[in-house]
Amino acid sequence: MYGDEDVLWLAGWPGVVRLDYGGREWSSYGDVGSVVEAPDGSLWFQRDGGVVTFDGTTWRNMKDVTWPVLPVEDGAVWCGGAEGIQILDAGTWKPHPGILDSLEAITRARDGRVIAMGKHDGRSRVAIFNGEAWKVYGERDWGEGVHLARKVVEMPDGDLWFLPELEGTQVGYGLVRFDGTQ
Repeated sequence: MYGDEDVLWLAGWPGVVRLDYGGREWSSYGDVGSVVEAPDGSLWFQRDGGVVTFDGTTWRNMKDVTWPVLPVEDGAVWCGGAEGIQILDAGTWKPHPGILDSLEAITRARDGRVIAMGKHDGRSRVAIFNGEAWKVYGERDWGEGVHLARKVVEMPDGDLWFLPELEGTQVGYGLVRFDGTQ
């Protein structure tokens, strides 16, 4: 749910609804899904494996950008794309190739680190960016056949807890904890 003045955006299935409750007008967009708001106020929507943006006036198809999208406080927007992880910062795209082939989930820790999850060469990977460099972890760190791209939660002590998949099974496997070292 995102809103600006008298406008409220509600994302759900099978699309997004815009309510202008000042003018009492409803609009629906059935071909877009999840939505996040960037620091500049633009809205980024998931659409058929890609991304579209809306700045309040104009819809733009973000060519070669894939969901998920993570806007951060400094104005940058992190997302996936043809070259793996991409960052849109001050109007310039900065690719980070070779880290992940496909970005499946991304979040930001309280200390500012970006945690990206996905696959590289068909294997599960977690990549953590500390603001200067990437540290990459793979299945050898947590167990062969375990895929860590579903969900991550940061605990108050900074430990990361991952909800994994085991060879396509999404339930019944447990949790994986990362304390910053192992």
